[in-house]
Amino acid sequence: MKVLILSLTRPGHALDTVAEWLPTQGHEVTQIKLPSNHKKQFFFSPPEEKYDITITSEMTTALNLLLPDRKTSLGRKIFWRLDYRPRKYFRLYQVADRLISRKFDEVWSIVKPWREGEKYVPFLLSEKDFVYTDQSRKYKMVWSGPDNDNCLGKLNWNNLNLLRTDWQGPNFLSDEDLRSLWASCRVGLALYDPKLGVKKYSDPSRMKKFLACGLPVICTSATPFSIEIKGAKAGEMVPLNRFDVSQAMNKLFDNFESYSENAYELASKYLISKKWINLEPL
Repeated sequence: MKVLILSLTRPGHALDTVAEWLPTQGHEVTQIKLPSNHKKQFFFSPPEEKYDITITSEMTTALNLLLPDRKTSLGRKIFWRLDYRPRKYFRLYQVADRLISRKFDEVWSIVKPWREGEKYVPFLLSEKDFVYTDQSRKYKMVWSGPDNDNCLGKLNWNNLNLLRTDWQGPNFLSDEDLRSLWASCRVGLALYDPKLGVKKYSDPSRMKKFLACGLPVICTSATPFSIEIKGAKAGEMVPLNRFDVSQAMNKLFDNFESYSENAYELASKYLISKKWINLEPL
C-alpha cells in the first residue's frame, strides 16, 4: 500500500521507526518531516497524490488534514496520539482531540487507551536501537535530552561521573552517536517530576532506548512505563529526591549484569513488528 507519514523534524521521532520499517513489509512510504511551528503545520499542503493510508502524530497536522479543500486523496487516516495533556490550551486542546478521534478512521494511543475503539501502540524500537557491547562502560550515569525540570540542579549532581547528551536544539546528536555514547554508560536517568503531570499520558523514548543499550533505568512514577521497568527488574522506580536516587544508583551498580540483562529483555518486547502495527485493510 501507498503510505504517507507526516512527522516532525526531530531526531528519534516515534514515526521515524515506523517509516523505516514499513517498506520492509512491502509498503511504499512517503515521509514528510514538518517543523515544530504549529502555524506552518496547519497551513502545510500535502502532495496532490493518492494514498491508501495517511499517518500523523501531530494534532495541528491532523486538523489540517480535516480541511474540506484538500486535493490529496488521503485514504485511511490514522492519528497516533503520542502525548496527551488535558490542561494544555484549556478546553481547546480537548475539543480538538475529540474532533480528531471522531473524524479519523483510526486512533492509536501511545499509552493504554481510555476511549473505546482506540488501539494501543506504544513507542517502538527498531533493530538498530539495540546495542550489545563489551566495551568499557566508563560513565556511571547518563542523562539524555533537555533538563526542563532542572532535576540535576535540584539534586546537586554536577560533581558525579555523569554524561549529559542532547537530542534537541541546533547541536543535537544523531541517533547513531547517541547509541554509541549510551553504550559506554551503566545507568540511564529518566527523572521526570511526577508533580508536573506532563508525562502521565506519554511514553518517553529515552527510557526504552536506554534499555535497548543495556542500561537499567532510574525513573520516577511520572510515566506509566515506569511500573513495567520496576516489575521487570530492569531498573528502579523512586521518589524524586537525592537519597532515594542515590540508593537506587548504588543498587544498580552492584547488580549491573542482572539488571542489564533484564533491560535488554524488556526492550525486546517493544521491537516493532506486525504485533503492534498491521496496516492491512480492516
